[in-house]
Amino acid sequence: MARRRGLCYRNARSNGRLIAMLLAATSLRRSGRGLARAACLTLLLAAAMPACAQDGQAAALALIAQRHLGDNLAALGAQVAVRTSTYAVLVKRLGQEQAGALVRQQLKHALPNYQPQWNANLAAAYASVFDASELASLARDGQASPVAAKFAERQRDIGEDMRVRSTPVLQAYVTEAMNQAFKLSK
Repeated sequence: MARRRGLCYRNARSNGRLIAMLLAATSLRRSGRGLARAACLTLLLAAAMPACAQDGQAAALALIAQRHLGDNLAALGAQVAVRTSTYAVLVKRLGQEQAGALVRQQLKHALPNYQPQWNANLAAAYASVFDASELASLARDGQASPVAAKFAERQRDIGEDMRVRSTPVLQAYVTEAMNQAFKLSK
């Protein structure tokens, strides 16, 4: 995955030129050795490209951990949980206060099962918008980063990407917590 800026993009561009030159040379000669070189170079570049994506993902995960950007899963889970029919049943059985306490407890208990995937999805959403150097700048400099304005400007896109990627994670998280709360309420 070539990036707009940074090492990955520069390497992809220069490697792309090398491939083009090599393919042009091999198309003229049609030699077996030239085609083998092109195939080897293509395989090497294909293997190198995931490293670029991994760099972006790692930088995004570092940003998320440092800035606590994924910490909203518990709050979102609570908002979803209180709107379920299971929660209404719990309130009838236990009363509002006890039902709320039980659900919060079960959400807290289930959180470690879902937080890593939530953070990985958030990192993927950020890595799709920012390259590794931009993400490192945001982690290091925060609002003083040269890309802070872009960070603020792209939040809607990142939020939509995150919604698509993580709705199943949120649903599974709330379902696990509510099922356990229901079992404990009997």
